[in-house]
Parts: sequence; structure tokens; C-alpha cells
Amino acid sequence: MRDPPRTGRQKIAHVLAMRPRVGVEILALLASVFFALASNGAFWHATRATGTFEGPHGALGTTSIFIVLVCMQLIVLCVVLQRVTAKALLTFLLVAAAVISHVASANGAYLEPEAMRALLQSNLLASTQFPSWDFGRVLALEAAVPALLLWRVQITRVRWPEAVARRVMTIVFASACLMTAVRLPNQDITHLMRDHKALRYLMTPSNLAAVRYASVPASLDAPLPPPPPPR
Repeated sequence: MRDPPRTGRQKIAHVLAMRPRVGVEILALLASVFFALASNGAFWHATRATGTFEGPHGALGTTSIFIVLVCMQLIVLCVVLQRVTAKALLTFLLVAAAVISHVASANGAYLEPEAMRALLQSNLLASTQFPSWDFGRVLALEAAVPALLLWRVQITRVRWPEAVARRVMTIVFASACLMTAVRLPNQDITHLMRDHKALRYLMTPSNLAAVRYASVPASLDAPLPPPPPPR
């Protein structure tokens, strides 16, 4: 006997009640793809300004840089994420990435690996209009909504030998994809990052390893200068 057809409200309630189960590695991959697409607007804008996406190999350049960005973050997340703390840590990264993305887009700023006291002594945060509709929109779309979806997910529990094997295989696979993308013909990403050093500080949330803001040109269409030398 068939069940009676569901109404639109019942279908929405059924979707909202769903709690998919995923492994930590899949969760890390989904988070890496989300960060690459949603939290790196300033990075993509600055990379486009270098001319990397122009010419006959523009599509290949876009693909290779996207793979590098996703794989770098996937490797880092696979190292730091644990089943018990994955949701809390990813929630923190979502909020931090949204704030960094807003600052980078609104102020033309990037994180530089220096002492945190430089951030506290600077007036960059004071000049950033956080209580604005634009910041609220960024925080809602890039942090609040993904966090709500994240906490609906159930993380699969696996025995530690299998968990270690999965984690190692994921890191090895991501490393292989990363090296392949870096070495693609006509796409020397190593030279791109060397000639435009500020790009590496725009990779979000990887740039959380840095602790100081430094100014870049107001227009990211201009060539990005290297960070100042350490004092």
C-alpha cells in the first residue's frame, strides 16, 4: 500500500528533519570546497589582476589554482580535525573566514605572519565598518547558514585503525592532486606565488596562521607588493 502523497509543507519538514551522516574526511573536503568558493573573493580578485586567467590557458589556470586551494586546506583540515571537535572547530573557521573575507574585500588587507601586537596597535579594525549591512550579509551567508547546516550533519564513528587509514589516504590523495596541479604545463603556480607574495596571505582560512594585518593597495587590480620584511 502506497503512502499518501506529501504536501509541500510535509516535504519541507522532511528535508529539514534529515541528518545526513558523513565521515570527517568528507566533511573536511566539503569545507575546503566551500572556503575556496565563498571565502576567497579577495584572493580570486587579486589573482585575476595578475593576468593568470587570461589567454588560451586561462581556464586551465583557474582549475589548477582551485585544486591547489582546495587541496592545501584539505590537508590542513585532515591534520587538525577530530570527530569530537570537528563541528566546533569548523564553526570557528567559518566565522573567522567570514570576518577575514570582509576585511580583505572592504579594506584591501591581508594577514602577515608577525606578532599579534602589531594588529592590536594598528587602526585597521577601527576603520573597518563591521556593524554594517554588508558585513551582516557576509556573516550570514558565509558563517551562519553553513554553520546551521554543519550542526545538522552527523559525523560517522569509525574504529581508530580505519580512521587512521582513511586520514592517511586522504592526505596522500590530496598531496598528489596538489603536486599535479602545481606542475601542470603552462601554469607555474610556484612562480605566481613567488612574484606576488601577497597572494599567499589572501588564502582564507589558511592565513589564520598569520597574526598581523598589513595594508595592500586600495584597489586589488594593482600589482600586489610583497609583505614588509620582519623587524
